[in-house]
Amino acid sequence: MEIYKIVLTGGPCAGKTTALSYISEYLKNENIPFIMVPETATEMIDDGMKFYPGFLYDFQSIILEKQLSKEQIAEKYAKKFFKDKEKCVIIYDRGIIDNKAYLNNKDLFNKLLFEHNIDEINTLDEYDLVINLLSLANCNPSLYSLNNKARMENVLEACKLDKITSNVWANHTNLKLINSSILLNDEMKIVINYIDDLLKGRQTSEIKRYELNDNLSDYSIYDNNISQALNITDYYIDLKNNYTNVISKRELNEFTSYVFTCYKEKDGIKTIIFNKKINKSECFDLLKKNGIIHKSERKEINFIENNQKYTICFYDDETILEID
Repeated sequence: MEIYKIVLTGGPCAGKTTALSYISEYLKNENIPFIMVPETATEMIDDGMKFYPGFLYDFQSIILEKQLSKEQIAEKYAKKFFKDKEKCVIIYDRGIIDNKAYLNNKDLFNKLLFEHNIDEINTLDEYDLVINLLSLANCNPSLYSLNNKARMENVLEACKLDKITSNVWANHTNLKLINSSILLNDEMKIVINYIDDLLKGRQTSEIKRYELNDNLSDYSIYDNNISQALNITDYYIDLKNNYTNVISKRELNEFTSYVFTCYKEKDGIKTIIFNKKINKSECFDLLKKNGIIHKSERKEINFIENNQKYTICFYDDETILEID
């Protein structure tokens, strides 16, 4: 049984509530068992546990503690009660990484994770798909509203939080940005299509690559409070399945995660059949059984600007900009 973990995130007034309703209906129609994990901060505020100025870190610590518990319970339930199913889905209304946006400080966030015995890169890679609905404050300010009692930001504050929220998720391998200024039905169709493609192993993306000038080769100028650089080593292996098979060793803040990806690429269009976090033992077993046919190392920065994701890859002999 395969468990797919999907995060729905975004800035204030992005349409997450509506999207959750559409996703629920889609999964019911597909007869796919699922679990919805509601937004923790909203739950707490609805229960009378409101935020007090001067206690941001403490509030986020409680949110993280509750979020961790909810995610662990959801996975435990899925493994126990859906074990006879081919697949199931866990939908998270915001994930653990969203805490970083509200703290807006990587050092405080790392401290928070350390206190709860987890790290950023492994937490990030646990999720199979992150759908980021961009806020109306950013995409269409005239429609922005405060009709959610857990929403306290004005338009300018919401725009800033929206950009930060996108960037804290920028290092995820399967982040999808959706502009909320389009018609609601069209927006929801895109959400459902991303999930449908994930579950059916046919995710596609069009990657444009550009070689950058040598004066941009210093990655540190892009490494800031949110968009931190990753050290990535790709190990290509031959599984004799007519696909490109790569294990990516992803390092951040002295922690390491391993992601196994199986894909085809033609004319700049990449079709991903499989993209999943694996553990260290699984990584070594795959490398030992199949051998390494090619190895590639790079330092990578991912960031969101003007509602578009950019990736800068720093190799020994060149610097490449990728636009998805």
